[in-house]
Formats: sequence, structure tokens, C-alpha cells
Amino acid sequence: MRDRITFKCSVCGEENYIGTRNKKKHPERMTIKKYCPKCNQKTDHKEIKIKDDMSFYVLFMKIITRALGPVQANCYLLIQDGHALVIDPGAEFKDLDRLLEVEHANLDAILLTHAHFDHIGGIDSILKNHDVDVYVNPHEVQFLINPDLNGSNTFFTHVVSHAKPRTFKEGLMTIGAFDVEVFFFPGHSIGSTVFKIDDKLFTGDFIFQGSIGRMDLETGSEYAMFQSLKKFIQFDQNYPIYPGHGPSTTLDLERRWNPYLQN
Repeated sequence: MRDRITFKCSVCGEENYIGTRNKKKHPERMTIKKYCPKCNQKTDHKEIKIKDDMSFYVLFMKIITRALGPVQANCYLLIQDGHALVIDPGAEFKDLDRLLEVEHANLDAILLTHAHFDHIGGIDSILKNHDVDVYVNPHEVQFLINPDLNGSNTFFTHVVSHAKPRTFKEGLMTIGAFDVEVFFFPGHSIGSTVFKIDDKLFTGDFIFQGSIGRMDLETGSEYAMFQSLKKFIQFDQNYPIYPGHGPSTTLDLERRWNPYLQN
């Protein structure tokens, strides 16, 4: 049986989080490093006895999915510690502000797995109400303003963004209250990127349930894609996968059933 437990900031004393622990198997009290809203930084949070009247942030990250735009690209809203990230807003995210209000969360940033038109079309509408940074692979900065590169001209439309993006490097970054591990997996596009956040993979159009992204668009490369797939299957855990289109899956399921991941 797992008991509910509470975590208290060791710096300011605020009781910010709730979790669970099997006290028979793990009798020792836990200490975790998490974001404290009062201190505005990550601090050690120590387990204490739970109180019935306390208010707290949920320990685990919440993921809200919206399929946006004409090709129904997945846009993800991640909420944790009273903070939020948006990944790949392909068209106007009409209920974003309502969701942030309901979840008592502030938007920290917008992340792009890649900058094709169906993943960037909603950036500017978010920036009208939220002064946040937009992060994109350094190889795809020009995609935001070039309809040939972002593919919108190919589909007889015209999509650009006026955002002034920041770029990321491979490796671990802290963006707002989130630890984001960045991996470059070119193939679908030159700057296709996978984010690992809270042990979940956000893969954009690199990999889908049972398939992979197309390689015939501008800057796509079959050779780069299959080199990236060799690198991708080296992940050592069964991570949940949240792709740019279609349903979520897991790495073990894709290893077993995805024909492009077979040796």
C-alpha cells in the first residue's frame, strides 16, 4: 500500500508538493529537489506528515494535448509546479489561457521540435498575450520566416512567424521550472529535435506510432533519418513517446512493432 506524503521546502518552509511512498518497502523519508514558487528556484524538499487542510502543487507533470491546424498536428501543454510549456503550436491554441487559469500556471516558453508550418502556425497568437521565449533548433531559425523552408508553400498556403527565437544545444537545459534534455535527430528536417522532459519523449515528426516522418520535404534526408534511428533506439528505458501526429506510444512498443526500428 502506498501512503500519501508531503514535501516541504527546506529553505522557506512552504509545503509545496504531494506524492506517494510505500513505507514498508522504503521506510526512510524522502528528499527531492523541486521548484519552490516562494523561493523562485529549485530547492531541497523534505518529506513531512501530510495535513488535511494544505494546498499544494501536484508532483507529477500534467500533459494536455490539442490536435491543431489543417493536418491536426499535436500541440502539447505541459504543466508542473505552477509553470507551463507549450510544444509545437501548429495553429491558434484557443483555450490555452483558460487552461492556464484553471491549472494556476504561468507559461514559461514555447518549444519547437522542428519548424515546419504545421508546428509553428500558432506561435504569434500565443505571443500576443504571453511575453515568452520561443526555442528552435539553430538549423531552423530561418524556417520561421521562409515558407519554402517551412513547407507551407508546398501545401499552397503561406505561414510565417515574427517571433525572435532563441536556439538550443544538445544536452540538458533548464527552461523555466522544467529540466529539458535536448537531442538532435535530423532526417524529417535538418533540425528535427526530441525533448526528454520528466522521462517522456516529445518526438515531433521524427517518429510516430508504427512509422516515421517523411523525408521528401525541404532539408529532409533519408540517410540522416536512418542514422538518427540507430541513435534513437539506444535509449535505455521504455520512455513514453508523444509524437507530432497521432496517438502516443512507448519506446518498447516501437522497438517491437515499428518496421523502421527493426534491426
